[in-house]
Amino acid sequence: MEAHLWGIIQRKGMHESHLEIANEYLGRDISAALYFGDMNLLSEEITWIQSLLDNYNVPKERLFEYLAHYRKAVETYMEEDGKPILQWLDEVVIK
Repeated sequence: MEAHLWGIIQRKGMHESHLEIANEYLGRDISAALYFGDMNLLSEEITWIQSLLDNYNVPKERLFEYLAHYRKAVETYMEEDGKPILQWLDEVVIK
């Protein structure tokens, strides 16, 4: 799944270091939210990530572009196991 994201996002011009950070934190936080059974725990994380991106002068639109591609990768590779993640991403990306 990460290889899928690397290919797409790098073509879009996202820096490798930003992608590494995004994949690491989002993957870890999604695992924790699934463990606790509450995907809403991720909402505060998105706010934090937006602040982090502001510090790096990365437009907020990049976050939602990344999340849209992350959603597509989850849909493609995770099948049934990805349903809670897809539902959460649908809420976040649509906002």
